[in-house]
Amino acid sequence: DEAFLDVTNPKIPIKYATTIAKFIKRDILMETGLNSSAGVSYNKFLAKLASDYNKPNGFTVIRQEDAQEFLDKLPIEKFFGIGKVTSKTMKRMGIKNGYDLRQLSLYELEKIFKSKGYQYYNFARGIDNRPVEPYRERKSVGSEITLDHNYRLDEEEVVDILDELCLDVSNRIKYLNKLGKTVTLKIKFEDFTQITRSTSLNSGISSHEDIRTNIYNLLRNIDDNNLQIRLLGVTLSNLIDVEETYHNITLFEYMQSKD
Repeated sequence: DEAFLDVTNPKIPIKYATTIAKFIKRDILMETGLNSSAGVSYNKFLAKLASDYNKPNGFTVIRQEDAQEFLDKLPIEKFFGIGKVTSKTMKRMGIKNGYDLRQLSLYELEKIFKSKGYQYYNFARGIDNRPVEPYRERKSVGSEITLDHNYRLDEEEVVDILDELCLDVSNRIKYLNKLGKTVTLKIKFEDFTQITRSTSLNSGISSHEDIRTNIYNLLRNIDDNNLQIRLLGVTLSNLIDVEETYHNITLFEYMQSKD
């Protein structure tokens, strides 16, 4: 999991973004026992690159005066927003790093990559004017795990692991005071093929038992392809507020009493 934090005007009396980032890393380690990576820069794009630079326990700062040199040397596949397919296309064009990308004009990039061309043009120059949006509405709550070793579909351990994932999702969605109306099971196999199976419900759920029941039903309907499993995931989506559900039930009961 990751998040952006805009500390241009910090709400705590700490002057430097680097100090805040170090405190966050320290607190995560103290509270969870887990290492984390932090990146500090003057926009979202560069902060994301910095946070990915020295995982899993990295701390990277990209200052404005150093940004262009950093980007020029960065392999093109490391650019945030440039996926595997696009990076392969760029390499066939001779674009191997940020410097090569910067040699193309905006016209050339838009001609080849359409609307994404403008973004690539800016990213090659360290330009990203997108604001941090801390109040985006959450669309789903999920939990997944890459297994320490592969399991067959019918092994009991698969059920036990899914049970733990369901519990994690239940705890998290209750904390958000939400319910989910769509349950999704995700499975990645040893050959890296992936499937998802979903079921949509008439009313929202959040309990461990309800999530687990629906996930087990989805699991039972998956055909065994003789491939072992390397990743499992459980997601609740189509979220609604608990208060909204309570209001609708109360209104329904009131209308029934009037009848």
